[in-house]
Amino acid sequence: MRKVVLTLFSMLFLLGFWGKVEAGNINYIDLAEGVSALDTSGRFVFGYDFGIADRGSKQTVGDVRFVPLGAQGAYAYLGIEGGVFHKEVWSKEDFMPPIAAGDPLEKILEDLIYRQPRFTICHLTPGNRYKLQILIRHGAGDRPFTVAFQDGDITDRTAALDQGDGRTIPGLDLPAAHWAAAILYEWEAQTDTLEIAVSGETAHVYGLTLEDLSGGHQMAEDSRCPATELRPSETFPRFIVPEFEQEMAALRELFWRHYINPIRGCTLWQDWMTYAALWPLTSAAEAKQYNYRPFHRNFLLKADFDEWGCVATHQHASYAHRDGWPFPTFEHSMGKGAGWVRGKLGEAAGWSCVGATAPKEDEGEVWSVEITQPGAYLLSPELAVDAFNAPFVEIRWKRKTDGGGDPYVEWTTEDEPDFSPERRMSFPGAEHDRGKGSLAFASIPLYRHPLWKGTIKRIRVFPAPDASSGKISINAVMTQYDTRHTINNSNFILGCRNYFVWTGELDFLRANLGRMRRAMQWLQQEAGGLEHGCILDPLPGHDGRPGYTGPPGQRVFLPGHGVGSNYWDILPFGHFDCYSSNYYYKALLAMAEIEEAVGHHPPWNLPAGGDAFDPQELRRHSERVRRVIQKKFWDNDKGRFVGWIDADSNRWDYGFTFLNLELIESGVASEKQARTILDWISGRRIIEGDTSTGEDIYHWRLAPRATTLRNIECYQ
Repeated sequence: MRKVVLTLFSMLFLLGFWGKVEAGNINYIDLAEGVSALDTSGRFVFGYDFGIADRGSKQTVGDVRFVPLGAQGAYAYLGIEGGVFHKEVWSKEDFMPPIAAGDPLEKILEDLIYRQPRFTICHLTPGNRYKLQILIRHGAGDRPFTVAFQDGDITDRTAALDQGDGRTIPGLDLPAAHWAAAILYEWEAQTDTLEIAVSGETAHVYGLTLEDLSGGHQMAEDSRCPATELRPSETFPRFIVPEFEQEMAALRELFWRHYINPIRGCTLWQDWMTYAALWPLTSAAEAKQYNYRPFHRNFLLKADFDEWGCVATHQHASYAHRDGWPFPTFEHSMGKGAGWVRGKLGEAAGWSCVGATAPKEDEGEVWSVEITQPGAYLLSPELAVDAFNAPFVEIRWKRKTDGGGDPYVEWTTEDEPDFSPERRMSFPGAEHDRGKGSLAFASIPLYRHPLWKGTIKRIRVFPAPDASSGKISINAVMTQYDTRHTINNSNFILGCRNYFVWTGELDFLRANLGRMRRAMQWLQQEAGGLEHGCILDPLPGHDGRPGYTGPPGQRVFLPGHGVGSNYWDILPFGHFDCYSSNYYYKALLAMAEIEEAVGHHPPWNLPAGGDAFDPQELRRHSERVRRVIQKKFWDNDKGRFVGWIDADSNRWDYGFTFLNLELIESGVASEKQARTILDWISGRRIIEGDTSTGEDIYHWRLAPRATTLRNIECYQ
């Protein structure tokens, strides 16, 4: 019945939107024999892989990927009227660049996943015959979708496609219950545009190609989709080198493409991306049009801090820590953690409620509970959770109650089988916590409680202990590793410094100066900067130890150890961390520069306050940090810096070229150390035992290999 209703709804929607004249040819590509059924050698004027393969997903069709085919050809733009198009926001919605109806797909693909998209291919040549291939992935289940095409007053639409209609594609590496279909549409263009609409609540456009079967396709100017957007504007800076005009034009276009496409917000990018994006001196109107300054400004002004002052990562959402990197999660704990997500809560999963009832109606991906008396709680099934592998418990939820008080969680252990107020921790109510959309994400730091230890047997959650009535909706309850990054605070400070130096916006500095100081306080107090003169990673699991021991085939895995601390996310940088210490050094100098500027400009009317830093003291401390790094992390035998020193005092070195070069750039490396490092990386100096030496270090020409010693022993 549900399938019939959805199909009818899809058809009525499309009929209501478009006319009833039908023409053109629709066929379905069957890849049962392999990907050769896809046409990958035609005269394509437009093609695109919608970012899925580039994001590291395994959801590809064999070796076939659709990629941009250059500046000449057709372009597409999205129609977002009527709420038909929905954007999936992986980071905070306010951090996303604005989307206008005239934006080309190239400008926004990296930040969007298409659900029920309606979009237009423009710059077509009327009278030419075209062939369009579309790959669509369906999220899960036997729910049909429909695709419709409109060119002027001519409309074509597919039949309702579902999982059992024989048009799915075998061989796709998709999650269980997911499926896909490939559609081929040929038509003669009546106008210069083709509108496409996809119905179905979990249908995702996966990629497409457009081929001109007639030849002679001509570009056309179209204000809805300006082809000139891919060419630098007249006010964009030029690089002038006689006899290298072509190369300089290519370099200018490279910078332009980055300029008009700000990268998605993530805290650890901020030192790098602000330098890359803010330097062009262009018109104010152009800066506003392409949003490069507002993008970074909004991110830095709205980046979240936790209650201790650690800056959130703001990478895409996952089952990992709200403020951290998207892995590892409880799913990687080898049974030492636990989680119930996206509708897998409730009685069927072994949960029960006391002082409350759980109505049976289907509410999708949440477990809905009605409170009937004060003191109501939710009780987990019996567990065998290792507290070390569960430093946090996160609840994704919302509540609507008559008051309620502060919620809290209690637990029992193998040694303490009864619940007790001694084993209790409160957390913010859903209406006061941070989250995504309408859900609050409550990350409860149970590792800070002295009695969160051993084997956890059960937990119970009091969502509104004082409420006598109300509704609780829970999307997920799960244990979590601490995937926060120690590099975040430094790069937040550096990003703020870069933004202010390039823009001179006093309102920005006035709003963020206190937050910069708070970020520095966390580095100095929580992360050991003042005590040790370098970063001693304070986060649980960030001990620098590998996540396994033993040779290949005989691994003994140690989940919970070696959790990553920076961009090099599968390496267990941690404990005494050279990489984070280098960014701490840079952040000290940036903070000193800002504090000095504030002190020298009283008319700015910026607050000094009790949390202000003495710039001279920051510089003196930075010199201590520089000396500590030079001595503590330098390997005299190999003549280079090691990555980190783990909690067992092991020094980990795989020839980290990126780390050593950044230590030269920051000024941490002494002149002698810098010369020694460059002799190694340039190939003039051979280090015995390295896998890559001499000219092979620059095998890729553009840059050296990231490491020069093969690593099979040390990953998280």
